[in-house]
Amino acid sequence: MEYLKDISFEQLNELFDELLNSMPPLESEEVSVFDVMGRVISEDLYTKEDVPSFDYALKDGVSINIGDLERKGSLLKIDDYKKVNKGDRVEDKYNAVIDNKDVIHKGYSLYLNKYPKMFGNIKYKGEDTLKGSFLYHKDTLITSEKAGVLISSGIKKVKVYRKPRVSIIPTIDIISDRKNIILDNDSTILKGKINLDRVDLNILKPLRDDKADFERVIKSQSMSSDAVLILGKTGEGTNDYTFDTMAKLGRVYFRGVKINPGSDFILGKIENSLVFGIPGDNISVIIIYDRFVSRFISKLTVGDTKKDKTLYSALLSDTPSSPYCKDFVFVNLFLYNENYYALPIYEVNSVSDYLNADGYFITKEKQTLLNRGESVEIHLLKDRKDINKNILFTGRKNHFNTSLSNFSKNSNNEINLILSQDKSLSESYIESREYFLKDFENKFDYFKEDLNKGKVIIEGASERYGFATNKKYLDIVSVTDLVSKDLEIGNLPRNTFSRSSLEALLKAKNIDIGDIKGFKENIYKNEKVLLSALLEDKIDICFISEREVKNHKSIKFIPVIIKENDFIINSDDKVLTDMIQSIFTSEDLKGFLSDDYDTENLGKISKIER
Repeated sequence: MEYLKDISFEQLNELFDELLNSMPPLESEEVSVFDVMGRVISEDLYTKEDVPSFDYALKDGVSINIGDLERKGSLLKIDDYKKVNKGDRVEDKYNAVIDNKDVIHKGYSLYLNKYPKMFGNIKYKGEDTLKGSFLYHKDTLITSEKAGVLISSGIKKVKVYRKPRVSIIPTIDIISDRKNIILDNDSTILKGKINLDRVDLNILKPLRDDKADFERVIKSQSMSSDAVLILGKTGEGTNDYTFDTMAKLGRVYFRGVKINPGSDFILGKIENSLVFGIPGDNISVIIIYDRFVSRFISKLTVGDTKKDKTLYSALLSDTPSSPYCKDFVFVNLFLYNENYYALPIYEVNSVSDYLNADGYFITKEKQTLLNRGESVEIHLLKDRKDINKNILFTGRKNHFNTSLSNFSKNSNNEINLILSQDKSLSESYIESREYFLKDFENKFDYFKEDLNKGKVIIEGASERYGFATNKKYLDIVSVTDLVSKDLEIGNLPRNTFSRSSLEALLKAKNIDIGDIKGFKENIYKNEKVLLSALLEDKIDICFISEREVKNHKSIKFIPVIIKENDFIINSDDKVLTDMIQSIFTSEDLKGFLSDDYDTENLGKISKIER
C-alpha cells in the first residue's frame, strides 16, 4: 500500500485540510431542549411563543387602572387594585403597577400624591421577543445562556447534529513496581480537553502487548466511531505495531512528520473512521490533539474549521491590569482603514455584558498597564462580519449604550452602535465634546469651525454630576469645602469621568488632592459600590452622577457639572451617515432609553454638510 513517509509540516496541513473539506457534516437527531446545551443546531430556530408569555409586575406593589383613579383633595384615591409581588401576573384590566413605597395608606384606603405613568412597572407579553421571531442560525453552538433563551421561547424539541463518537485506545503499559497498577495519564489529559457535552467519548482500558487483541479492538472501535485515537506504539520498534495494524485493516495516509514533538504521528482511515496514531508522550498528545483532532471534531458538527479565531488589534485606550495574575479583558472591536481597534469593556457584570463583547485578550504577568496603541491578540467571540458592523461613539455608555444598540438592531439597521466615555478618543474619526456649565451657551457656534464635508452633529442627552452626601447636616457648596470641613471622600478609578472631572475642578482651585482625606485611599470600582459605601457611612461624601443617587431620599445631591454628549461623525460614506441620522431622528428611540436620562433634546441633527 502506498503512503507518505516523514512528510513536512506544510504537507501535513495541506493533506489534513483536504480530508476535512471532503467530509460531510454528521446526520441530525432531535433532542429535548433541556439536553441541548453544548450541542450544535442543524436548522434555523424561531420562537414558539411570546417572551415574556404574560404581563408581569416589575415591582412589589399594587396593580391599578389609571383611568379609575379618583381625585380626593390633593390626593388620588385607589378604589380598584390588586396586590402584586415582582414577577406576578398582571390582569388585563390593569395598566400600571405602583411601587409599595409610593402608596399612601389612610385607614383602609390607598392613595397616590401624583398621577403614575401609563404602563409603568409592567413587563408586557411579547415585549422582549414576539412569537415567530428569529433566534439562532443553523450551525450555532448552544451555550447554557442560549439554552435558557430556547426554554423561555417555548421550544421543546431541537434538531442538532448527533455527537461525534470518539474512541481513545491507550497502548502504553506503565506498571507500578509495588502494586502492578497500570497508569494512563494521556487519556486523562485528552478527557479534560474534549468537550463531553459535544462528544460521545469512549476511553478503553490500556492494552497490553497482545497484537491479536490490539487488532480486534481497533477494528471494533473503527466500526462504531467517527474517530479513533491510538495512544502510543507508533514508532518502528519491535513492539510498535500501530502502523502494521492500520495498514492491514484500512488505509494509511502518512507515517511520520518532520516535527518535534510528534515526529511519529500516523494518520489513516479504517471503515468510516479517521484513525490517529499519536506518539505516547504527553506533549505529543497535546500538540496533535490541539492542532488536528480538535479541528476534526469541530468539522463533524459545524462544517467550517477555517474561521479565524484570533486577530491582532490596537488598544483605543490605556488599560490597567493586575500585576498578580493574567486578566481576561473583554473588548469591542472596530474596523477602520483596514485595521482593527479594541475598546476595553471595564465592567462585564452580566451575561448581557458578556454577549455584547466581541472578544477578549489576556494580559501578561507583572504588567500593570497596557498603553493606548499597543497591539494585543484578540480571541474572538463573534464572527468578523458581525464585528465589522460596529460603529464607535465616544460619550456616555451604560444603559444609554445598551438601549441605543438594541434600538439599532430592532430597527433593522446593519450597524451596531457602541459608546465609550473615554475623552482621549476624540482623535478618532467619531468625536465627542463635553462641556462645563460656562461652555453651554453658544455651543453651536463653537462647532462651526469643525463642520466639514460629511460631518454630522447629533445633540446628545445631558447628565448632571456633583457631590453626594448621606449626612443631613453636611452643607457643601464648592470643592473648597472638601478641605475646610475635613471630610472623608470616596472616589472612582482615575479613568472615570467623575474622577477626572473632580481632579480638574480641584486643579482649577489650586487644591492639592493630598490635602483631602481619603482621596487616594477610598477607591471603589464603580458608582454602585461607591454609593453603597456612602449609604453605609464608610465615607462622608463622593463625586457621582445624579442618576445613581436620585432614587435615594436620604442622599443630598449638589450638582456641580453638567455633561452633554454631542456626537460628531466624520465620514464621507453617505449610506452610513444616513443610517445614523435615521436612528437619532426617530421618535421611537426615546421609548428605548431609560428614565434615568433626560432625553428632551435627544434625536436632533443640528447640521449636516456634504
